[in-house]
Amino acid sequence: MKLIVQNLYKKFKDIVAIKDVSLEVEEREYVVIIGPSGCGKSTLLKLIKGIILQDSGQIFVDGREVSALPPEDRDIGFVFQNILLFPHMNAYENISYSPIVKNFNPSLRKKFIEELILFGKLEEWKNLYPNQISSRGIQQKISLIRALATGSKLLLLDEPLSSLDARVRISIREEVRNIVKQLGITAVHVTHDQNEAIAIADKIVVMRGGSIIEVGSPEQLYNRPKNIFTAFFLGKGNFIEGKIVKSDDNVTYAKAGNIILESNSKFNVGEKVIIFFSPENVLLEKGDENNLKGEVVEKRFLGRQIEYGIRVENNIIYSRIMRLDDPKYNLGNKIELHIEKDSIIFYKYPQEGLEKAFKLE
Repeated sequence: MKLIVQNLYKKFKDIVAIKDVSLEVEEREYVVIIGPSGCGKSTLLKLIKGIILQDSGQIFVDGREVSALPPEDRDIGFVFQNILLFPHMNAYENISYSPIVKNFNPSLRKKFIEELILFGKLEEWKNLYPNQISSRGIQQKISLIRALATGSKLLLLDEPLSSLDARVRISIREEVRNIVKQLGITAVHVTHDQNEAIAIADKIVVMRGGSIIEVGSPEQLYNRPKNIFTAFFLGKGNFIEGKIVKSDDNVTYAKAGNIILESNSKFNVGEKVIIFFSPENVLLEKGDENNLKGEVVEKRFLGRQIEYGIRVENNIIYSRIMRLDDPKYNLGNKIELHIEKDSIIFYKYPQEGLEKAFKLE
């Protein structure tokens, strides 16, 4: 089921919550919307569902305009941030609620619900009431299966994992994606967790200040973001102020202090830029290009990875490497490093300044 949103606009008193938002979600696509708190993510989902109505713009579900329809007539499933289960019904009865209300054929209904319970691996909990299930992860999975039991082929998930413990969240997010994919459902999932978005999305939508600023695959947005805020928001990157000193047909050179770095980005000589590259692309060895020397001033254990902070002139450059590849440098060690040219991006220096360009709003 394909979703098309065209030029949505929503204002609450003097606050513009959604500014001319357009988005297309293909059939069976798992799209994740991320952005800072208050950027309009949840408001966009509520507009699509019909919980609130837009001031202008249109919403199409599978080619049918639903912009003015009430929520129950839009054929859209919705999973809320807070776990909402009927306390007087066991898990099976909670999941059965929508099919009964919608008058599904009784024999087909029973088979459909049993299949969903099997998909969700909820057999051992199906006869338990919410207050008998201690795991919030299981409770939220029941909420998900209940939303799927509406028979809708479009599912909206509003921060469905945010109330769960970190370890449970990682496990459940993979199950949620697998269930949705196996059932062939189109999903739009809102989260503030960048790692969650990268792990489960076919496509990521980045929002800021009520607008969509960039859309792309997790790989595109993490490795080659077009917008400097996306680069900042999606992970811990290296950002250095510089100026273009040379520009050839295929290579542009930027200088930051006595550091000169080359990139495939296109700029004119004299332009002020922000040099960006991710810590994973800083290699702790001498290479064919962008070689630097520095001193180890920080070292952090991140589980499977080790993060080094290396002072190069007046900048701290961060490198993340797999723990098994750790050269085991100590603080104070003088080392060589290089950054692959294809991984370096130059951004035009923001007119409003770097602090405002990165402001979470």
